Amino acid sequence: MKVEWQSDLQIFSPEECQALVKEFLALEHYDENKESTYYKNSLGFYNMPGSLAYVDRVTSFVKDRYPQLTFNSTYARMYQRNSTLNIHTDRKGLDVAISICIEDNNNLDWPLNISAKRYDGGDWDLEKDPSHFKTKYLEAHCGVGYGAVMEGRNFPHWREELLCGEKQRAIYLFYFWSIPETESKITRLVKEIEERLAELKEEMAKGQQ
Repeated sequence: MKVEWQSDLQIFSPEECQALVKEFLALEHYDENKESTYYKNSLGFYNMPGSLAYVDRVTSFVKDRYPQLTFNSTYARMYQRNSTLNIHTDRKGLDVAISICIEDNNNLDWPLNISAKRYDGGDWDLEKDPSHFKTKYLEAHCGVGYGAVMEGRNFPHWREELLCGEKQRAIYLFYFWSIPETESKITRLVKEIEERLAELKEEMAKGQQ
């Protein structure tokens, strides 16, 4: 089951996005084809200086829900024709993330898919059949300057192949935070309760039909 969601979480203004894109394009990027397990035809840059200037602002969007989190890093990535982001969970220490679209001049509207099924296996198992995690997921659409929050360490996420023109592209900026293990357990418990309540509500609604 897929649930479509259009982000109303605006992080950056159009002008700020343009400045970040300009900085990104001027940098020497990391070719992610070297890590073809997860990526294809994308370029990235770790801790882009301009992105670090906004850490406090971006953190304010997640601080209430995760009061003990600690900023970890940022990563900017440019996706091009036939780019893919295979299903995965984020590495240890990247517990909470915000994915922000900073350029989509061609209205590609390339959603981020976030599974509603929790993954408890630590680092992502490449041998694992991912179909279970794709049976129920959120399809997050983010306009330029808008973002989506996720617990990327716990919930597998992916993007389908980007079908676009040869000169078209989409650029995203990611912010990552770590949270203490004790808070992770509490957050997990709260999440499980919320999920079960939602399931019960759905079951009750079906029973009344």
